[in-house]
Amino acid sequence: MLKLKILLLILCTTLQTNALLFEPCKITPLEYSQLQKFKLEQITAFKWRDPLFEFKICYHDHTTSFTLFIDTALHKQLPENIKNKFICTSNEKTHFAYEYTWGTIKQDSTSAPIPQEYYKAKPYQSECAPHSISGDNLSQIIKQKRVVFYTGAGISACSVPSMQKLEDMLGFARNGRRPDGLKTVSTMLSNPEMVTRNFGIFVLSTIESATTLAHKRLAVLAQHLKTSIITENIDLLHEATGIRPLFAGDQKTHDLWSAQNLQEVDLVICIGLSHDDRGFIAHYKNSNAQAQIVALDYKAPNYLDDHDMLLPGDIQVNLNLLANQIMENSSLHI
Repeated sequence: MLKLKILLLILCTTLQTNALLFEPCKITPLEYSQLQKFKLEQITAFKWRDPLFEFKICYHDHTTSFTLFIDTALHKQLPENIKNKFICTSNEKTHFAYEYTWGTIKQDSTSAPIPQEYYKAKPYQSECAPHSISGDNLSQIIKQKRVVFYTGAGISACSVPSMQKLEDMLGFARNGRRPDGLKTVSTMLSNPEMVTRNFGIFVLSTIESATTLAHKRLAVLAQHLKTSIITENIDLLHEATGIRPLFAGDQKTHDLWSAQNLQEVDLVICIGLSHDDRGFIAHYKNSNAQAQIVALDYKAPNYLDDHDMLLPGDIQVNLNLLANQIMENSSLHI
């Protein structure tokens, strides 16, 4: 009897699979169509935060609205015609708020809650220089490792505006690498309709855009390697290839980022991810002493350490070649 209990315990332990190392679920064209419809009905919200100001923008039901909070120091620097548009509010400290809405207002749009976004750790930044790797060498490493794919806006750059482009569309200004709060606030409030209209255009582009070659090849590659794709993107382009990725902002994905699960991941391959905005890279490195990152991008992102790797160049070209090398004898195809 004791031997039987031990055998059952071993069997149950074996059956506890790491969902990060499991191929993506497939979705039908009908399910994808329903996702698109659902996406149009949902709220799309973004937030930018700077020491001097905080900017929130939301699209829901053909209506776009944004709120801008600034501190007293920045408020004093603004021209009078811009300064007078703010309302002084006090909470823990005094700040100034401006709110603007554009579009066809529906009765329930103002009461709709902004969805919760999940962050795992403080974003990781490094000043180290990773070493470059060739596609041939990377394909051999991937064949021997337990990998997880993590995609950012760069994989959709052919179809959807990048985050840098979105910031330009909304009127963000920079002084070198730092945001220029004074210029940004002045630009936004000089033409708030432009800000809301351009964000609506961006949201619709994420729904109506076409998949890229990289999306298609990655979908097949993840199935071949039997591993997951985590994405920060809301454009449904992964879903359009027939697979369901794990969305970085979901509670379900948040729960899967356990230290135990991440300790079983040898390599995270970041595709078109310019920054560790959600803290996934930081949490992975904190959870796994042997953690290693490979980035596919034009230049090295700031989250790579000196033991990490970069496959530089065009993501569309490199991912296609990488998939071909890894799946040379595979029966799977696009």
